[in-house]
Amino acid sequence: MQNLTPATVNVNVSHAYKRILASAILILCTVLVYYPSLKVPFLLDDYGKIIVNPDIKNLDNIPSRLIYPYESPPNFHRNDPSRPLTYLTLTVNYYFSQLKPDGYHIVNIAIHGLVVLLIFALASLVFPMAGVNGIVLPFLSALFFAVHPVNVNVVTYVIGRAASLATLFYVSAVILFIQARRGVKWGIFASAICFVLALASNQVALTLPAVILVTDFCFFSEGDPRRVTRNWNQHGVYWGLLAIYLGMRLAYFGKLGDVEASIPVANQMDYILTQWVVLWKYASMTILPTGLSFEYLYGPLNHLNDPRVLVATVLYGILCVGIMRGLKSAWLSMSFGLFSVLWFLITLSPTSSVFPTTATMAENRVYLPLVGLCLIIPFVANAAIRRIAAEGYRNVVLLTVFGAYVVALGYITLRRNILYQDPIGLWTDVIQRYPNHERAHKNLALAFRAQGQFNQAADECEKALVLDPGDFDARNNLAAFYYEMGRYKDSLAAYREIVKEKPDYAAAYSNMGMAYEQLKNVDAAMNAYQNAIRLNPMLIEPLNNLGGLYLAKGRLREAAALYQAALEIDPHNAVILKNYKKVSANK
Repeated sequence: MQNLTPATVNVNVSHAYKRILASAILILCTVLVYYPSLKVPFLLDDYGKIIVNPDIKNLDNIPSRLIYPYESPPNFHRNDPSRPLTYLTLTVNYYFSQLKPDGYHIVNIAIHGLVVLLIFALASLVFPMAGVNGIVLPFLSALFFAVHPVNVNVVTYVIGRAASLATLFYVSAVILFIQARRGVKWGIFASAICFVLALASNQVALTLPAVILVTDFCFFSEGDPRRVTRNWNQHGVYWGLLAIYLGMRLAYFGKLGDVEASIPVANQMDYILTQWVVLWKYASMTILPTGLSFEYLYGPLNHLNDPRVLVATVLYGILCVGIMRGLKSAWLSMSFGLFSVLWFLITLSPTSSVFPTTATMAENRVYLPLVGLCLIIPFVANAAIRRIAAEGYRNVVLLTVFGAYVVALGYITLRRNILYQDPIGLWTDVIQRYPNHERAHKNLALAFRAQGQFNQAADECEKALVLDPGDFDARNNLAAFYYEMGRYKDSLAAYREIVKEKPDYAAAYSNMGMAYEQLKNVDAAMNAYQNAIRLNPMLIEPLNNLGGLYLAKGRLREAAALYQAALEIDPHNAVILKNYKKVSANK
């Protein structure tokens, strides 16, 4: 047993106080930069996944609402069954907050704060293995992550929770693996549980076995692959769980990739070429966060001789040569750099490699990879300062210089959160950066509509259709704007054109029924609503509207059946409940 002298006790107590103070500062800074997010409304995909999502509004049969076979085509206005834990948290959020965004933002900030503390813990474990002791660098790493503006799209955008929740369990799994390698017997078991929870939050967690392998290689096996293989029993747990996950996903969902993704933005070869460059853009925006945008319009690139591809290739070559030469001369420090760089590249691989998806670039993809960079950037800054500052002043210089850098990052984050409070300003910002961003024009139109500015909404929708005349959603929205401006005949004509070209477009039939109602053609309205329900029985609006027409005609039994069907989808819908009571009162 170790004998604790008064001096040892005092040192331990002092160290504990420093860690508590550092943790308090980290949480305070996180709250300060994200406090404005409490006033941010639901944005973009929050509409389909929260506002109109019936699955989160019912506590009955929760397992069947969290995991179920995808519909064909996938219904975006339901839970994503590949992320059950994320949607369980949204269900609990709805139970307490209903549709008040601030409750969801509080949870997002809390999750981010926990991730920050875990990064502090992870950094406190790995920095000493790189020969750097003390609390300063782990604190700066966590602070860098806490206030970095690239994280706003995850923390402030409610549905971005999938990334932060997965990161919470992902980092926990790595910490527990390190503890297991240090002799903690239950470490692997606890780490494996965290891996499963991370997979249940976001598919990006499937990269964890590779990061665990890198952790062992860099910090415990000293770069000797044979020593890594001797620990095969521990690594086998992660790879076995990954194989089970992929097998179950393929068998149950029928696809390993993002099932909810619509048409990919590029073919596979162009996407690979684009990501070859985008990886460097992610790294550059981490160091110097300029040109940040809620959404991006980049590429796709399709020529090997594109200057951006050539520059990226040169940079990869320099990086590889630098790491290889450094590993030969200074394994201790360079292994730390290798760990950080590989963390960044590996965790980006599901979205930034060979699997095309709906966007070539998105900030939410950087949240987990940023953990690797937030370790290496203070490490490099510290190494540079050690060369120019006297020994007794190094920490002061580091805290001053890096602290000023972090303050600048926090200010940008604060301003971005204020920008997100205004959807019109947010989408205008995207369009200023990318004038040809069709989806940005479409969403700016919806933002204008929410403010009752229908003429501006129609103008933006028309701009979107100039960029993509085949966008049926934009055409449907434009027809809806005509309706809201009282131009019912124009609206009806637009809906007729839509269903003529796309006969399976349920939303257009539903809206067409509303236009027919305004023009007093009840029979045509009923027929349109019936078509909408036939094509998509999960749409609340045509069920309610057709029920209202049946009620007006005295067909109470049919009206009641429609309202009951709507209540099975959304049991807490106040409008449906009110109408159902009318039917019951008239029976």
